Amino acid sequence: MTSIKDLGNSGLYLDVALRDAINEGTVEGPRIFATGPILAANGGQIYNVLPEHQNIIDLEYRIISSPVDAKNAVREHVNQNVDLIKICADNLPNKTFLTTDEIKAIVQTAHSYNLKVTAHCVTNQSAWNAVEAGVDGIEHGFNLADSTLTKMAEKQVYIVPTENSKDYMNTYVKLAGYNANETKWIDTYLNKMKDRLKKAIDKGVPIVAGSDNYTDIKVSRGESSTDMFRYYFEAGMKPLDILQSSTYISAFHLNKENDIGYINPQANADIIAVKGDIINDFISTIENVEFIMKDGKIYENTTD
Repeated sequence: MTSIKDLGNSGLYLDVALRDAINEGTVEGPRIFATGPILAANGGQIYNVLPEHQNIIDLEYRIISSPVDAKNAVREHVNQNVDLIKICADNLPNKTFLTTDEIKAIVQTAHSYNLKVTAHCVTNQSAWNAVEAGVDGIEHGFNLADSTLTKMAEKQVYIVPTENSKDYMNTYVKLAGYNANETKWIDTYLNKMKDRLKKAIDKGVPIVAGSDNYTDIKVSRGESSTDMFRYYFEAGMKPLDILQSSTYISAFHLNKENDIGYINPQANADIIAVKGDIINDFISTIENVEFIMKDGKIYENTTD
């Protein structure tokens, strides 16, 4: 991949610093669209933290205390030159969540600076609140109701499905030490997510490709992240739709469709070539990368 969104949990703007280091050529890496610390309600997603250690949370999240504070938080991020805003509409496993008024304040302020807002959501209610408040995208959305998907389609709010393939899940539970009789939930979970993705597609919700792989399955993080292609294919997405969700549609929902995500004389020179039959043998082909170019520079070329 030549471009990625880094959606938080990066410390105090370390993602922005890495982005700038890559852009100036100090280190090599993908083009990063950085958010800085996630905007969240009290506690963030870090649970069971004693009161005297709450400063740990401030190293990962910008805690929002009111709609006015929400506006100030966005301005702080703008001042640090972020590329978009990431919020936690809910904080599971913690019980706190941003209010609709707080999310509206975030969205209105971010949009005034031409920045998109994407929302981490696990519960359907938090997703509904975020969509009502005007966010541009929903990350995860594991429990979206049909009515929420319909509203997302009407407003063209994208979803980033971050599930994994059956092979990945089986590897994970094996490494985690699950017993054989403790893994029956995998098929139920995958079927539920497959049904959710099909409904989203049928209703016309934009699908943006994305991974949430932070568990250690004994491969590199980059290799682990590509498992999203396998999941999308297993869930019934067509190969060309998966490619579009990973390129042009992703770029469009970042306001970057004129720069990345398609081949055009005015766009950045980003090209990845795979060997095989992308339509009839999608998984093997998408994993067989032979050529990578970013900004006109070749990083891999095994075609000779």
